[in-house]
Amino acid sequence: MWMLVGRMDCIDAGNDFFHIKFELQSNLEVVLKGGPWFVGQHFLAIRQWEPEFKADEASLSSVAIWIRLPALPIKFYNPIILKKIGRAIRLVLRIDSHMANGAKGRFARLCV
Repeated sequence: MWMLVGRMDCIDAGNDFFHIKFELQSNLEVVLKGGPWFVGQHFLAIRQWEPEFKADEASLSSVAIWIRLPALPIKFYNPIILKKIGRAIRLVLRIDSHMANGAKGRFARLCV
């Protein structure tokens, strides 16, 4: 997903946390600054390592969630309009790919 050059080591830290070590500093910058990142439909929270990090004591201050916007008028099924609606809630991380591709459904989905 990141299309990196060089080695990347991934170590399971427990509690669904992983330490990732990059051979090249440029890869670290791509990952930290290039998000948001998703694995399938799941948001991947990434933060820089902290010296006293303990996975069993760690917590997240925010999470990404998918919201549904049912029964929207057809004119609102537009990525620009959906982003404006989503920004009223929070930062829009992703618009459902069916909406972005112009396929209409019974609802629009936004990840905020």
